[in-house]
Amino acid sequence: MREYDENIMDFVEDFDKLIDKENRFKYYFLYHSLNSVLHGPVNYYDAWIYKNENTWISGLWVDGHYYFYGKNWKKIDVEKIVDHIDFSIFQNGFHFVGDYKLVNEIFNIKKLDTKDFKNRYFYQLKSKENLKTDFKHQIEIPKESDIPELAEMYQQYFKEEYKGTNNKTLNEMKSSITKMIEGGNIYINKLETEISGFCTTMFTNSPEPLIGTLYVKEKFRNKNIAKSLLSVTTEKLLEKAKTCYLMTEMENEPSNKVVEKVGFRNISNHTDKIITGANNV
Repeated sequence: MREYDENIMDFVEDFDKLIDKENRFKYYFLYHSLNSVLHGPVNYYDAWIYKNENTWISGLWVDGHYYFYGKNWKKIDVEKIVDHIDFSIFQNGFHFVGDYKLVNEIFNIKKLDTKDFKNRYFYQLKSKENLKTDFKHQIEIPKESDIPELAEMYQQYFKEEYKGTNNKTLNEMKSSITKMIEGGNIYINKLETEISGFCTTMFTNSPEPLIGTLYVKEKFRNKNIAKSLLSVTTEKLLEKAKTCYLMTEMENEPSNKVVEKVGFRNISNHTDKIITGANNV
C-alpha cells in the first residue's frame, strides 16, 4: 500500500493511471472533492492506494467524507484495508462514499451503525444512435418571464428530492434559474400556458456533459413529458460532446425507467453511507 501524506498530486496521478478513462464519471464525487482540496478550503487527511496483482483499492479522506473505489478486489483485500483504517475516530454524521459493493463489503467486515444517505445509479449514453427521440412533446428554451414559475418548481424539486432536509428559498431558486437561462442550461415543456417540467444540464470537472435535474409537476407525470425533456436535452448535449452522463437514485424506479427507455446504460452503482450514532469502536 502506498500512502500519500505529503503530495496529493501524486495520488491524483497514480489514481488516473489505474482507472478506465472512458468511465471516469464513475469517480465523479472523488474528483469533485479532489478539486476542492486543490483549489478550495477542503482539507485531506489520508490518501492511499492498495495494489495486489490485478487488484487495486483506493482511499481518500477529506473533510467529513471518506471515498473508496477499487477493481477486482476480494474479501481478503478489503480486510487489509479495514485493518489500515482507525474507524474509532469517525463520529455521528460522517460519510463513507464510493463503489456500492466495496463500501458495503467494508461494513460487512467492520460492524458500525450506519444508514444509507444516497444510493445512486450512474448512467451513460455514448451516441445519438442509442438515443430514443420519439416522445412527441415540444421542448423549448425558457424566457425571462418563466423565471417565477420555474423557481417555484425548482423549490418543490428540492422538497421532494431531499424530503424536507435541504429546502431552498424562492430567491435562491430565482437566482439559479436566471443563471441557467443565461447559460443555456435549461429546457422546458409547456402545456398551453403552464410549464409542465424542466431539465437542466451542467459540465463537470471532466470534459463530458452531465444531465442535472429532471423534474415534472406531479399532475403531469406519466405522460412521456420526462422522456421528451431528457431526450431533447441529451440530444443537444451530444452535439457538443461524444458522451452524456447522469445519475439517479436507486430506489426511484420511475426515474430509472425513464432514463433507460431514453437509451442510457448503467455503468456504476454508487453509495453514500453515514454513521448514525457516536462511534466507540
